Amino acid sequence: MKSNNQHVVIKPSGKGWLQAVKKTIQLAGSAATILLASPLKLPGKIFSIAQYIAVIAGIVKVTEKDE
Repeated sequence: MKSNNQHVVIKPSGKGWLQAVKKTIQLAGSAATILLASPLKLPGKIFSIAQYIAVIAGIVKVTEKDE
């Protein structure tokens, strides 16, 4: 019995996962911005994590406009 071992190679577009990551970072950045703007007393670690997420979202937004 002869087996037919042909591999199917699908070339990725290269932008599918990147768009999903950008969208997720934008959503997280929006949530972080709301947390930072709210008058809630947050623990220090949560506040600093929200700051980092907001900064990352801002960097992604700026670099996205350049493309």
